[in-house]
Amino acid sequence: MPQHQTLFRPTTAGRVTLRYIGTLIAVYTVAGILAAVMTRWIPFHSEPGEIVFPGVFWGTTVLLALGSYWLQRAQSYVKREKQRPFRRCLLLALVAGTLFVGIQSYGLSCMIGNQAAEAAQTGANAFLTMLSAVHAMHFVLAQMFLVWVTLSALADRYDHEYWWGVTVCTWFWHGLGIIWLLILVIFLIAKNFNPEMGRLESPESTWVAVAVREIPTPDDSAQPVRHASVGYTACRQPSRWRTATSGDLRTRHQPVL
Repeated sequence: MPQHQTLFRPTTAGRVTLRYIGTLIAVYTVAGILAAVMTRWIPFHSEPGEIVFPGVFWGTTVLLALGSYWLQRAQSYVKREKQRPFRRCLLLALVAGTLFVGIQSYGLSCMIGNQAAEAAQTGANAFLTMLSAVHAMHFVLAQMFLVWVTLSALADRYDHEYWWGVTVCTWFWHGLGIIWLLILVIFLIAKNFNPEMGRLESPESTWVAVAVREIPTPDDSAQPVRHASVGYTACRQPSRWRTATSGDLRTRHQPVL
């Protein structure tokens, strides 16, 4: 009986799985390189204990909006059996998602680096960092789903009769976009809210002005008596002490704690 040599040939499902894993590795490698480059060349000046809003979050908001638009267009194209623009929109959404992961990772690293040790569990900055991190984790899942949908579209698995996966992926992305907008609102409220006054404050710093006047005593050898009066004022100076001297009147401005 002749001996037949059997060669290992991966099944169709095996090839799809390998392609999917390889694409995921490529996507997150690009995102990681982007985050590393931004961390290296765009240094972030932290203010420990203060609530910070990385400016790159505005860019990731735009990327989320573009991804939602392209996925919505892809859903519209597949319903009308326009395969080429359908796949192009999915690829554009995948690129937007990859950029989002990389830039958002840089923004999260800035927030984590700005975290003060004494407020690591109860501070507002820690709470906002946690919200952003949870959103990023869910977006990673959405990105994995989008990679699968894109590969399936390139393999002609969707048409005008079957596009359920595209719909789920689109609404998943829309939901994450809405949640991100809510997080931005929380950011703005937390950054401009003064817990001691119980109301929203303007971006200008609030100061307490303490005027100290030296009043000479009858006994020249004795120390002069100092009379202090307290009032509130506002200015745009940084949070530090500053002193203005005029005759025997010295005014010191102290930031409100």
